Amino acid sequence: FKAINYEGPELYLQNCPMAFGEEQPANWISNNSEVVNPYLGKHHPEYKDKMLHCGSVKDSLITKK
Repeated sequence: FKAINYEGPELYLQNCPMAFGEEQPANWISNNSEVVNPYLGKHHPEYKDKMLHCGSVKDSLITKK
């Protein structure tokens, strides 16, 4: 269990299981629950925009009021 004092907007921990190849995942923080993959985005040389939404939300950080 990790605790922090945070009073900002909701943030999402997102993950792509194949960001750097089949077995090499990557994580990033987003302020939107919609996955927009920064590693396999629309300018990827091989996949173009087909993998833009590859990934999932793994956790979130929510301000409790």
